[in-house]
Amino acid sequence: MDNLLAIYDEKVSNIVFLVQDLLLKHLPRIEEDVDLTAKLISYSYGKGVKGIIM
Repeated sequence: MDNLLAIYDEKVSNIVFLVQDLLLKHLPRIEEDVDLTAKLISYSYGKGVKGIIM
């Protein structure tokens, strides 16, 4: 994730880490995936679109 966030302002990175902490704390067993090509971070309960949390 650090590679992705390196292109953004520090304020953006701080917000991302706060949201990440919130999600990981309140959504047990959630999986995090960083897609550098698409410049996105996704959270899911498994592989595929069906498990993605929007």
